[in-house]
Amino acid sequence: MFDLIIPDIHEKIDITDEIIARYPDCRYRYFLGDYWDSFEWEFHPDHWARVARWLMRNSNDSKNIFLIGNHDVHYFGPAMHRCGGYLSAKHQIISEIMPHNWLLQHGRWMHFVSHNDQLTVLSHAGLNPLHIRHNTSVTPGYIQELNQKIGDNFYLGVFEPLLAAGRGRGGRGIGGVTWQDWDTEFNELDGVRQIVGHTPHALPKWKNQNLCLDTHLQHVALMDTETGAITVEAV
Repeated sequence: MFDLIIPDIHEKIDITDEIIARYPDCRYRYFLGDYWDSFEWEFHPDHWARVARWLMRNSNDSKNIFLIGNHDVHYFGPAMHRCGGYLSAKHQIISEIMPHNWLLQHGRWMHFVSHNDQLTVLSHAGLNPLHIRHNTSVTPGYIQELNQKIGDNFYLGVFEPLLAAGRGRGGRGIGGVTWQDWDTEFNELDGVRQIVGHTPHALPKWKNQNLCLDTHLQHVALMDTETGAITVEAV
């Protein structure tokens, strides 16, 4: 038994459907965020509507767990930064098809999985040690607390460091769970394995036990539901 981890889609829903069909026996599908913004379809309103309907349809599948990426937040609330690829026309089409609280209803900033004594945290870009409260261990309860804080501040329009872009992406400091650059900002958490997307490479990248899976949808990962062992496969 395994869980399927699918990195940044960027509107490539047809390829994503092929991946889903290839692994019908997975327990869960973890999507690492960035469902929107592809220059390939920069001027294709019909395709934007297809993506919105695809997200709505797949939101009803209990197998699917949607993490939130930096290319998603600016279509559903007061994002602190807008990424390349954002278009007001696309925003309008999304708003007509998807509820404004879709992120709150179906998205997660971080998701954790436990295998024996191993805690795995999945997010779009990763949790940095500098964002953890002093003398606090990263536990499932703490991840849930951070998720609540991020969501509350996002919908209130309050500045939230865990949603900010870091220096590696044109911001200040260390990027948060939607904006942290793997190559210049990502650092390990003691005793925690992280699996992220966000920073594209030709091949998946490892930092000890931590994995960056964004390869323009050329790879996925299978996570054994009992042991937590990771297998990366080319698609």
